[in-house]
Amino acid sequence: DKPTYKNLLSEAFEKPWTILHQHIQTHPDAVSQLNMLAWMGASCNRKINQALRYAKHAYKIQPQPAYLDTLAQCLYVSGDRKQATIFLKQCIMLDPANFYYTNKLARWQADSSGKNE
Repeated sequence: DKPTYKNLLSEAFEKPWTILHQHIQTHPDAVSQLNMLAWMGASCNRKINQALRYAKHAYKIQPQPAYLDTLAQCLYVSGDRKQATIFLKQCIMLDPANFYYTNKLARWQADSSGKNE
């Protein structure tokens, strides 16, 4: 049987997700791994509820703009674009020199398909 594109993508997501997930089972406050899992989930639009929990936990442990950005991304993907935008604006206030945040905000504002906008 020839693997399908969808199966390959699923496998490419599941293997690293499983490894990181196993790591945080034994190291529940491993903030970098929590953030990686949350970013993976949001970026791939998979396991969003878990990703959101991991992002919240990572930001609670270490409140820094990068983790708040991940939390904002998870919220955005989950459909809570209003709260996501609020958090992204906080990232900009905390790190105004980081154009990644301002560029992302511009993209989000240009996206008129938001559920909560």
